[in-house]
Amino acid sequence: MKIVAQLALPVIAIILILTMIQVGPRQPETSSGILLLPTGTSALPAETSTPALPSETPTATPPTPPIFRDDFNRVLTPGWVWVNENPVEWSLLNFPGYLQMTLSKGIVRESNVTNMLLYPIPEGDIQVTTTLTFRPTENFQFAGLIFYESDDNHFQVGRAYCRGFGEPCINAGIYIQAYKGRHIDIPNEATPYTAISPMVLRVIRHGNEYELDLSGDGEVWIRYAKYTLDFQPTYVGLIAAGNQGEPAMALFDFFEITAAPK
Repeated sequence: MKIVAQLALPVIAIILILTMIQVGPRQPETSSGILLLPTGTSALPAETSTPALPSETPTATPPTPPIFRDDFNRVLTPGWVWVNENPVEWSLLNFPGYLQMTLSKGIVRESNVTNMLLYPIPEGDIQVTTTLTFRPTENFQFAGLIFYESDDNHFQVGRAYCRGFGEPCINAGIYIQAYKGRHIDIPNEATPYTAISPMVLRVIRHGNEYELDLSGDGEVWIRYAKYTLDFQPTYVGLIAAGNQGEPAMALFDFFEITAAPK
């Protein structure tokens, strides 16, 4: 065995020498300092001093977080202010994920409304959005958004019922009702609407100009009205009031304040 091993070593050495002659020694890979370049590449392309990196899909810009938002999950988000709260006439538990409000019998301009839920209006231009499910059937019923300076001066946009008081009383519909000095003022507009399905209300405020948009799904919007106020509301919030008959209720899915789009 020792003799065989001695004979085998020279043979193996000859085979290795022949292989090196035919193939040549493997060249070491050249490093750019960032990426390893393939064998045979001596330098980076002349037009760049750094290696080309794989292209990346641009990351979408995340949406701007809301200034204030409440999804009505079991407890109210801190920051709300109740006006004449009656706790037995509102609930976050009867319909989980919704604020249920039984319509108050009072009216804001008569200073006898209950359960008006308000949030201080932030500085600057804002956008306020809520989703409302409500079908008014009796005179003076109203549910929606309210921009409030005082019982004397405020305006509200939402679903209401008005009959027997001339224009723009059209029974059930979407109403804009502005009050100045406790008297109804311009704008005072209405358009028929009798569906039971939820409606998304959005008001965009730039200075003293207010734009009302309506949507059935939060994706496709209809510009309903644009108007200018000569007073400055200090609160914005939700209201369900003016009920004169059997108890009625409104449901709000969420409430959100964001910076107004440019």
